[in-house]
Amino acid sequence: MMLSWGFLLPIGALMAISFRHSFADKARWFQLHVSIQILGVILNIAGFAIPFINIETHFNGTHQVLGTVVFAMGVAQAVQGFIRPKKTDKPTRTLIRRVWEVCHKGFGRIVIVLAWANSFLGIQLIHKYYDGAPGNEQIMNACTAILGIQIALVVVLTLASFYKSKPQQTNEEKPDESESEDSINKTTHSSGEMQV
Repeated sequence: MMLSWGFLLPIGALMAISFRHSFADKARWFQLHVSIQILGVILNIAGFAIPFINIETHFNGTHQVLGTVVFAMGVAQAVQGFIRPKKTDKPTRTLIRRVWEVCHKGFGRIVIVLAWANSFLGIQLIHKYYDGAPGNEQIMNACTAILGIQIALVVVLTLASFYKSKPQQTNEEKPDESESEDSINKTTHSSGEMQV
């Protein structure tokens, strides 16, 4: 679960949130987003199933209840991703697409923060369960440090993505060199002719 929610799913979300303009191939960010999210969801499902196999008490604490909420929200995010409405060629998005984007993006961010909080609760629960076992303190410190590093990495990558430059204009997007706009009177000069 720490690998899934501490690293993979947040990195997959970052592909969509912050790094979509970082790839020359515009579809590449989406392929990475989907691939990383699928792997993260598979680990999420495995991490959710393991306690049911190995532990006799369920839903008797905050970690277990919040973990169930995070699991359900994570699976719902994956389902939302597969049923997303198609983008249109129109400059404005359809109402259904706008609602889907708000839900998918908003719930995605919320579930990642909840998962991080639940991961720390899980570390505390394991520490309590194995209290007095040899090496328990070192293992718990290592788990906390690893999760902290994963979260810090996601935060640093998020901040770095805000400061990266915008994508370069292609030759097709650049205005013709013979055309320039006069900012004072908003006239366009093209090949010696003046148009108002």
